[in-house]
Amino acid sequence: MFTKKSYSIIDRTFKEVDIFHINSFPYELAAHDIGSSYDNLINEIRYRWLYSRTGFMNQIMDYKFLFKRLMEFVLNVDYPKSLRQRTNIVHEMMKSNFNSNVPVHITTCIRKESKLTEATIDAEDINSGHNFSWIIHPGQTRAQASVFCRRNLSNILLYIPKSQSHKIKFKNFKSIEKIDTYEKLYKLYSPLKKIDGQNYIVDLCFGIEDRDIIKDQKVHRHNGIDPMPILKATYIYDQKDDLMTGGKNKHPGTNYVISSFNSFNNFCEIFHNNQYAVYTTLDKPSKLWKCFERNESKLATLVNEKRIIPNKKVLDLLEVDSYSSNPKNPFPKSLQKYFEGDSIKNWLKKFDIFLNKNNEIFEYEKNKNYEERSYSLNNLPIINIDKTLDFFIIPELNNYRGFALFLGDIDLDSFFRTPIEMLYFISGDVSIVKSKDQKVAIINCEHEYWKTKKNYKEYILTDNVYYEG
Repeated sequence: MFTKKSYSIIDRTFKEVDIFHINSFPYELAAHDIGSSYDNLINEIRYRWLYSRTGFMNQIMDYKFLFKRLMEFVLNVDYPKSLRQRTNIVHEMMKSNFNSNVPVHITTCIRKESKLTEATIDAEDINSGHNFSWIIHPGQTRAQASVFCRRNLSNILLYIPKSQSHKIKFKNFKSIEKIDTYEKLYKLYSPLKKIDGQNYIVDLCFGIEDRDIIKDQKVHRHNGIDPMPILKATYIYDQKDDLMTGGKNKHPGTNYVISSFNSFNNFCEIFHNNQYAVYTTLDKPSKLWKCFERNESKLATLVNEKRIIPNKKVLDLLEVDSYSSNPKNPFPKSLQKYFEGDSIKNWLKKFDIFLNKNNEIFEYEKNKNYEERSYSLNNLPIINIDKTLDFFIIPELNNYRGFALFLGDIDLDSFFRTPIEMLYFISGDVSIVKSKDQKVAIINCEHEYWKTKKNYKEYILTDNVYYEG
């Protein structure tokens, strides 16, 4: 079950807040705490992920080289706004069908500024969320993936302060259960690789005191409300293990950062191996160009309610500030002076030694012959194929290299994605990601299935991922 100290934390939490477990938590409500503005909760994240300083359009070409990808990993580690983290979190959420091994923690209360005495959280009304203050953590990157993909999240713990529990009502939620026992709570935490019949111990203790850690427990701070405790797991381990004697932490988060590098590295190897191309069975491929141009124009035009967005908001969207400057020399040794504390300095020293002793990395780069390739993000080829052909022929047409997008007889008026956005949905370890009606597909042309007919793996896209509802 839980560690001995965790039970006192749970008891205290039950006294201070009401906790609800929700599956299919609306992405429209999650959008209230992902940094988007009041008037454009859903689409701003798409702009950031495409055009900001760390967006796909600005950075993917920088990661043509393994060395650059290694450097990014060492310097950013678990920075949530990195392109690596953004691509990986979508891949992870697609893999789990937007369900997490451990809960996404969301606290909410009636906004002090609203001056309301009571309010309703309506799962079908995005505007109902404006009456509430929201904090999502841990689970912020999962929430961002939820909004970007327009997919609801499962395994949510929603916390409401006891002082407001009688003032807040729920409406149109399909799956909601009050968590008020140890047994109900315990079921929500699972290790990354759970073995049936094996008992696991969940530890909710932090062992430190900090601004957001009180009495050994993570808290969220809302304006006008006492700090709200949440039940974040710090460790999950086998009952037979003793962490003090070297037992291994099986919390899913312990593996996430490493897996993010492996996933992104694999994605980049495939992406940079061929020109990303669009295949279509439409009689007039030019219609696709008009569709793409329309969609890109909507995102790239920084207009909000027919007003030009203030400079500060533009900088926020681009994820830079007017005073920031980055060290120009990318090598670890020269960067050490820019960091405080021995931990990061030791990391950089070790990485510098690693590079000096592993010149094969640079030999690897030389042998890739990247200089001979000149692929484009802006002028994607649109290739017409016969309607009688199965789109499974596309990997062969694409020389079994890179990624390809297939668009069949789609509703062009409702299709709102740009072709670059669609790349977020494919990863290096799947064969294809496609719609149920087979009219939309993102294809990994380098997956072994296309040549060997082995290890086929697919994910299914729901309509709302690419069609306006």
